[in-house]
Amino acid sequence: MKVYGGELVERLGQKTSEITETMSSHVENFDGRIAAKTAEISDALDQRFNRIETASSELVKRLGQKSGEITETMVAQVESFDSRINAKAAEVTSALDQRFNRIETAGSNLVERLDRKTGEITESMRTHLEEFDSRVGIKTAEVTSALDQRFTRIEDALDSRTQALNEGLGSRVMDIAKTLAEGGREVIGAIDRRISS
Repeated sequence: MKVYGGELVERLGQKTSEITETMSSHVENFDGRIAAKTAEISDALDQRFNRIETASSELVKRLGQKSGEITETMVAQVESFDSRINAKAAEVTSALDQRFNRIETAGSNLVERLDRKTGEITESMRTHLEEFDSRVGIKTAEVTSALDQRFTRIEDALDSRTQALNEGLGSRVMDIAKTLAEGGREVIGAIDRRISS
């Protein structure tokens, strides 16, 4: 048992040494490959970054050139636009001045014509009003005269009717008085006869 145990320990020691050597060899190979790959990746990244930096510098340069060109073009366009706007503004101002002058002249002529027409209308209205006043005065006098005549005839008719009515009432009252007097005498006589009998 002791012999077998010693051999087993010795074999395990050998296997462990073999495994350790193999692992060390593999680790060293792996480290070498990792270092090589890391160097390759670093070189590739450096090349890529150098190309990107170069391209960025070129892009910045081109952008600067394009910005200058765009700025110059915009300045030229703005100056051209300003000149066209100024020319158009001058044309519009001139046209408006002409239109306003024509409108002002037409307005002055219109005011003069309106003044003349107003004077003519006022004079015509004054003449018509005077004629109307005279016709109204004449008609008023005619109506007043006709009414006076009508009132006079009405008053005469009322006076004659009133006189006839008074006369008729007077004769009627006298008749009634006579009738009452005669009736009163008859009543008194009848009363006396009753008293006597």
